Amino acid sequence: MSSGQEDTTPRVLITGVNGFVGSHLADLFSESGYRVTGMLRKTSSRKFIDKLDIDLKFADVTDRDSLADAVAGHQYVIHPAGLIQAKSLEEFMSVNCDGTRNLLEAVANNCTRLKRFVYISSQAAAGPSNSRDPINEDVPPHPVSDYGKSKLAGEMECHKFSDRLPITILRPPAVYGPRDNGVLAFFKLVKSGWYWKLGTVEP
Repeated sequence: MSSGQEDTTPRVLITGVNGFVGSHLADLFSESGYRVTGMLRKTSSRKFIDKLDIDLKFADVTDRDSLADAVAGHQYVIHPAGLIQAKSLEEFMSVNCDGTRNLLEAVANNCTRLKRFVYISSQAAAGPSNSRDPINEDVPPHPVSDYGKSKLAGEMECHKFSDRLPITILRPPAVYGPRDNGVLAFFKLVKSGWYWKLGTVEP
């Protein structure tokens, strides 16, 4: 690129880039020609991203003052960062709800060319079906876990910013693949020959 020529490469910020989902997103966007910025805390492990050609910004969604510089200049912000395990609903909410609000506020104030904010929620935000019928987006959510409640609260924060930001909310189910440790345990059980019956205790 010649001197004075504007860099038109699309820029995407991925929160929680050191995590399972975040690191795979960084890999995908890098291969697709985007300039990727990964946001993570200074204390976070980098084992999933140490070989990726990405920029890093050290920030924490619970620290408002750290976010402005991290988000500025990006056309796309993808937000998979969050707690999946915590000791209380309050702890979940401090990151998955309040932290999401902080990030949205920072993006609204500092991303002047934003094209899309993507909030990675969870199927847990919808809650289980109350019958044997599948549920869809028209069924009112009723999360039963503290994690699901906090992710739904994060969705509500996104709705509050929908008149200021172009926002997409995704509710993925359990995500598995290379580098996964959670779902891997179930595959190991299957491989070892263990069998278990899925379903409820009702006939």
